[in-house]
Amino acid sequence: MALDNFRILVENEISAWDDKTGVRYHFPRNRYLNRLRPGMKIIYYKGRVGNQQPQYFGYGEITKIYPVSDSLDDYYADITNYIQFNQPVNFKLNGEYLEDIQTSNHFRQNSVRAISEDRFYKILELGELSLVRTENDEQPVMVTELPPIADVNISPATASLIKPVISKGKGKGSTPKYYNSKKSTLHGNQGELLVMKYLREILTEVESSTLRHHAIENEKDGYDISYKGLDGQEVYIEVKATSAPSFPSFIITINELTAAERHGAAYQIYLVNKVTSKDVKIEVVEGIVGLLEKGEFVKSPVAFKIEKSVTLSQ
Repeated sequence: MALDNFRILVENEISAWDDKTGVRYHFPRNRYLNRLRPGMKIIYYKGRVGNQQPQYFGYGEITKIYPVSDSLDDYYADITNYIQFNQPVNFKLNGEYLEDIQTSNHFRQNSVRAISEDRFYKILELGELSLVRTENDEQPVMVTELPPIADVNISPATASLIKPVISKGKGKGSTPKYYNSKKSTLHGNQGELLVMKYLREILTEVESSTLRHHAIENEKDGYDISYKGLDGQEVYIEVKATSAPSFPSFIITINELTAAERHGAAYQIYLVNKVTSKDVKIEVVEGIVGLLEKGEFVKSPVAFKIEKSVTLSQ
């Protein structure tokens, strides 16, 4: 790997540039075209905002550089493999800069900055990204937000992981956004594997021998995991995972809700937080159907199946 293969990209919250975090970076040709190239690895940085110190907040890789269609002076750099840090990293550690400071205006005048390989990966470690060593000379270090399951410390949550969104009144406040993505699928898979590890640690040997990971077997019964308790009764577990410290809400499909109604108290929902870190908490929600009936939880329709109608001829 070339030593000059690492860059810091400045992206501030208020900017005249047409940036899109993790997708593209907009920059002036005359200043930075000779500093960027496809294949480079980058760390995002933003300057001081109010009382907030300057910080590094994400990782990515440059795949393509090309001119903006309506300008001879502006270029785009396409970004891929974007990973937001689990926690932002202050630009100083114990009073020392994390970057190689070369000039007095290092931070103020340079929106594209070179950085050494050692310092680059140090920032990623502080951002709690997982670095995996490979045998590939061209890419000896792979960056992932998902740490190895064996390295994760799992413990029961001491306080609820569900943090209700407080309404600001009718017509006010924010509306949660629900979507599916490759990243949410990766987080869900990680959550299931962490729950499997946790169950193997807390269950008896007899119970552990009955563990089944249905999701990995592509069985769609409305739950991800099951095992048989010492009383001979089956326990059915649906896993919900997030990279955040808490859940403002979580999604239950019709299939999962039907399974919850069918299995009653034997159906449990395991909430797993911070799945991209090495320290996660688990909360178990039991009897979700009863909790809905009592009004302790509320459900709202968030998705509909849309099909084109067929008109039958007379």
